[in-house]
Amino acid sequence: MVGRALTHTGSVRNSDFRTRMGAALGPAHVDSFVADHVMGALGGRTAGQALADGEDLQLVWDAVCTELGIPAALRYGPDDPPARSR
Repeated sequence: MVGRALTHTGSVRNSDFRTRMGAALGPAHVDSFVADHVMGALGGRTAGQALADGEDLQLVWDAVCTELGIPAALRYGPDDPPARSR
């Protein structure tokens, strides 16, 4: 299911975000990370604060991936690869 998390527009849905977070951290750690882990890429906010402030889920997911060191190749599902430069 993680590989199908992105829509064809490249945006992450909330349920997909939680699924991907669970795959990255383990389901038991998602709520704690979202609530407690402050990230510079989100302006010194947690993922939960950023989402509550209306930040785009894709932006938050990208910040989480950077923070956790998730390689770009694993950030996107096979159905929705990131845009490639030409």
